[in-house]
Amino acid sequence: MRDMPLKIFLSDTEFNKMNHSFSGTVPFLYLSDDKPIKRFDFIIFADTNGRERLMHILDKEQNKIHYTSYLDFHDSGYLPLIVVLTHLAESITYIRSETSGVTRYPSTNLPIQTIYCKIHIIELCVNLLEGKVSGTKFTEQLRNLAAHDDSYFFESSEAILRQYPWTYQQPDSNKILTEKISRTLTHITECLKNGNIQTIWNLIYAVHNFPFFLYRNFVRMQPS
Repeated sequence: MRDMPLKIFLSDTEFNKMNHSFSGTVPFLYLSDDKPIKRFDFIIFADTNGRERLMHILDKEQNKIHYTSYLDFHDSGYLPLIVVLTHLAESITYIRSETSGVTRYPSTNLPIQTIYCKIHIIELCVNLLEGKVSGTKFTEQLRNLAAHDDSYFFESSEAILRQYPWTYQQPDSNKILTEKISRTLTHITECLKNGNIQTIWNLIYAVHNFPFFLYRNFVRMQPS
């Protein structure tokens, strides 16, 4: 993982353009470092007024950055939560995609170990959201899980959570959602044991919008 997230400094005009889009290409003034960065890793756009927006890198040219947004949040004022919810959403999406149309296991080439890894990442995210683990413990466990996840590309996660400490307080409206995710994981694990893969897709689909709902509910609770 990167020691520091890549921060990309833009003019105020270019920042405004970027801040109203979910993907595109933007010219930059300068970068915080010139270290290699993995495609789809987190990047932080910044302007001269101290504004910041979390995105993902697609490519870097001599003076331009191609970027995208995984969760399409307009309001990205709380970077640590977006990092955690991105992990949550990506893991849910992975399980959905790998179990789509699959009815039986082990008669298929289902990436069972990676699916279990994604389940553990979802569980870890839920535990952090519910205050059952600390931000430090979260990054430690995430580092261990990522080492066994070939699809992992959010290498700046730990650096962002180190630079922007975790202070999230879960609203009651989100507790209902995280509890539903936890119950879903229990059912999915049971399905993996008995080979009922088709049911897994149905279960995970029922919660696939929850990362967006979790962020929306949190933002609504913040003082204007």
